Amino acid sequence: MKFKLGDKKLLFKGKYINLWGREFGDGSGNSHVWEYMEKRDVVFVLPVTDDGKAILIKNYRVPLEKYVIETPAGLMDKESESREDAVKRELLEETGYEASEWHALPPQPYRSGSSKNLMYGFIAKGLKKVKDGITGDDTEDISIMEVPLKDLVRLWLNPSDDIFFEPEIIAMYQAGIEMGLLK
Repeated sequence: MKFKLGDKKLLFKGKYINLWGREFGDGSGNSHVWEYMEKRDVVFVLPVTDDGKAILIKNYRVPLEKYVIETPAGLMDKESESREDAVKRELLEETGYEASEWHALPPQPYRSGSSKNLMYGFIAKGLKKVKDGITGDDTEDISIMEVPLKDLVRLWLNPSDDIFFEPEIIAMYQAGIEMGLLK
């Protein structure tokens, strides 16, 4: 590694996010400070119905001031909760579905240039709707979308002006194909 790491300093402590500054020397010997956030790790899931539809959510995101099409996801913010339990909880809370079949994906960095945290993805199958009327908690504005798998890339490449699409959905779909779980 060409960097020489120095001291780390807490710049801001929030309820969900801490901001750190880390001193480092570059390959030419110049000193810098890299600012990054730290929060709880994230779990997320691509739920797929027996008839080949992804269950996604459209969620209003305050920082973007727009809706984002995304997978059900959430912070691992309960101390004793396993990743599997956290992702099952998020699937139920955000979609009203439970799943009988779970497939873990490799962990991935959560925005590696600005965060030190990891995201743990899953593909869920064997879905069963157990709760209707899901709109999220008081801090969320969620609506559920059923999207045929064959339409995911088209939805990403042709967004409307007021909606973004999280590209992790495409990576999860491709992983599911490679793993023999999806067509």
